[in-house]
Amino acid sequence: MPVFAATSVSNRRRILGLIVLVAFVLRVGWWLYATPEPVSDFQVYVRLAENLLDRGFFGVDQPSALWLPGFPFLLAGAMLVSRATPWLSFVTVVLSTATTVLVYLVGRRYTGSERIGLMAAAVYATMPTFVLYAPILGTEHLFVPLLLGVIALVGSPERRGPWWAVLAGFLAGLAVLTRGEMLFSLPVVLAIVWFTGRDARRQRIRMVGLMVLSVVLTVGPWVVRNAVVVQPGINLSTVGGMNFYFGHRPDGYGFTTDVPWPPGDDRAASRVGWEVGLRSLREDPTLLMRSIRDGTYGLLASPGYVLYWSVQRPVTDRFGEWEPDPVPFQSVLGKVVEAASAAFLVLATAAFLTWRAWPTGFRVLLVGLLATNWLGHAVLFFGHPRFRYSVSTVASIAVAVTIVGLWDAGRIGFTVPPSEVVDSGPRVDGEGRRGKATT
Repeated sequence: MPVFAATSVSNRRRILGLIVLVAFVLRVGWWLYATPEPVSDFQVYVRLAENLLDRGFFGVDQPSALWLPGFPFLLAGAMLVSRATPWLSFVTVVLSTATTVLVYLVGRRYTGSERIGLMAAAVYATMPTFVLYAPILGTEHLFVPLLLGVIALVGSPERRGPWWAVLAGFLAGLAVLTRGEMLFSLPVVLAIVWFTGRDARRQRIRMVGLMVLSVVLTVGPWVVRNAVVVQPGINLSTVGGMNFYFGHRPDGYGFTTDVPWPPGDDRAASRVGWEVGLRSLREDPTLLMRSIRDGTYGLLASPGYVLYWSVQRPVTDRFGEWEPDPVPFQSVLGKVVEAASAAFLVLATAAFLTWRAWPTGFRVLLVGLLATNWLGHAVLFFGHPRFRYSVSTVASIAVAVTIVGLWDAGRIGFTVPPSEVVDSGPRVDGEGRRGKATT
């Protein structure tokens, strides 16, 4: 019997409900087992939210443009109920669980298969990376639902009218204000609109234009705030120069506390980071190739950070001081994370053997996100396994393609039973002909 075979809509909903329940139980179970506390960047997000409520400004000690406002504003809203760390972690657990439904929706819509959508949701629900990271106060818990929401909207065959484009642009703008990497993903979203739309060229131009305008209007007030409150000339954030330096510094690769700018001056840090990084590349052009090599390795490395940050405890109120508080079976869990991550990468890569059968939208989506994520973090800035978190969420669909194909045929395939096909918009078949997303 095929995996996740379903004969009715009600059965499929029950299966999805069961998957969501499993996702919630796993995440709550890990949260109660590890009881993670915010340290490092996660501790900063809490302080930013507290200052919004108590001191009326966005920053740690003074107004700043180093961090983006999306996630701290979400935490500030949650703090209106309680400021207790367990409550804040529960909020991110709920967000991580709810993302399961969005993974299903995107998987179903972009592959044309109900079963692949359900399998993608199951992969996301049980993948240790996503389970262990759920109670950690990371910006990804807001960013990924926003990204998937935009992707689901632009992949809808029912998209009509200007309000659809305005809503998609608004969500994309909120994603930009949560994690700047949305600027890398935005061209992919616009490409999906352009290459998969059934509308006339003029209508697609209008839709793309409205989306871009909506993004600008959503992000614009934050840029104006930075120029007025922090310093003229600052746009989205001052972190870009720092990350560029970490990816192209002459004495090594990646984050370091030994930096060539005044401590605590993020405006100088951005300027000096760009200057030193560019000077290093001019003086040693081979540095770029070494940076790309190290960045690619960093992106693809095992996501051990999900376990590391789960067991750290703050020593003082200072952001850079914490110590480990190991949990039972931590070494075993580490091996599980490594093995699951390796299997995930293998299965996602194997899905590319079915490339010719992929619907056009899925091709643009997955390849586009993989390429822009690599260019942004491995080439322009610096690579770390955490920086592929959002792309890995979407790659759960590719893993599902492989699993369903192997289950059905004993080999890798993209065959979808006619009873499971849903309308996911136009596609290009293996010979380049355009048609509906059927088998």
